Amino acid sequence: MTKQLHFTLVMPHYTFSSNGVMVLYLLADTLEQLGHRVTFVPQNREVFVERRADYPPRYLEKFAADYGAVDPESIAIIPETTSPEIVSSLASKRRVWYLLNKPILLTHKPIIYRPEDLVVTYSGLVSKIYFNLFILREIPELNLESIGAPVMPKEDLILFYYGKSRKSNVPGNIRKLIKSRGAKVIVINRIFPKSRDLLFDLLKRARLLVSYDPFTNLNYEATLCGTPCYILDNYMNLDYSDFNLPLHGIFESKQEIEPYYDNGVNRELVIHNYKTAISNNRPITDEFTRLCEDWFNLMDQLGQSKAGRRLLFQQNELRILNDQLSHGKMGFVHISSALHAYVAPPLRLQDRMKNRLTRIRWRIYRMWYKHFCGIRGVDLDDRLNNI
Repeated sequence: MTKQLHFTLVMPHYTFSSNGVMVLYLLADTLEQLGHRVTFVPQNREVFVERRADYPPRYLEKFAADYGAVDPESIAIIPETTSPEIVSSLASKRRVWYLLNKPILLTHKPIIYRPEDLVVTYSGLVSKIYFNLFILREIPELNLESIGAPVMPKEDLILFYYGKSRKSNVPGNIRKLIKSRGAKVIVINRIFPKSRDLLFDLLKRARLLVSYDPFTNLNYEATLCGTPCYILDNYMNLDYSDFNLPLHGIFESKQEIEPYYDNGVNRELVIHNYKTAISNNRPITDEFTRLCEDWFNLMDQLGQSKAGRRLLFQQNELRILNDQLSHGKMGFVHISSALHAYVAPPLRLQDRMKNRLTRIRWRIYRMWYKHFCGIRGVDLDDRLNNI
């Protein structure tokens, strides 16, 4: 184990329904279990002050009085959604960017890395070029102790989830399945059902989850309940084989819908992989702390020479370019949080206008590069992906 380190975590509002948020609190717990010191600062000061009652007391006592009170020798762990204003106010000299999601996707703003910053990601679905700090939280609602007991019988029930999506239509093949099986439809989102117990009750009863969000832990949680998940729009171009544990029952092919609907998922196999991943939480976190030590020692050495500083700036440019290229393949994404009827309502007028302006802007650039600058083929694609 490494020597004791001091970590300052920039923490989003405590939201038990958000896997990304809870991963950060789990990381803090695991760091402390390994003997390290942990301090928190809020990602949004106003929300933290207004909603202190949402936090368990053991977490409240970890928050620093203000951003300036942070130990400058501590290692700051910063989620990718943190605003530049908060980042610049941190006194920590050493920073770790923890990419829980694709950069730019949720903020619509690029991350301003420093050359000496360390970048890690949650899983291979976010990025395979950085260290994967993949830790999995336990789900008490699964009641894994009774895994050998009879499971809840499946109903002709199909769940819809929109979340981070860019579509709202129900395709014909799903409508046909609903009609032919006489299936009931329920739309779930961030505020319905109101509790995790009710959510998992639905997931255990359903025969199918139709997810418009290709990157949500809900897709995986459904398979833990023996319910397959049909990804309707993989706008992030995710390759699910890149995930840090095998995924069974998450699929994209229309041809697999009915077989999965009838046969479900091998729940025992999914849960076995889940338990194995949880047992690795502490080892992977310990490996992360050793990476921090090695990285910042290396940064101190490279910063002492002109060639070393130049190398750091060049690799930082590659980080920024990688973020831009990754985001350029996604297009516009709508974050859905309100209750939906059977079919999700269209995007708000403001969002639709932004979407339209983005498409117009892209067409103008394409016309300019192709017809006025004479740029063609791969070079044209590269230019457009960087817009």
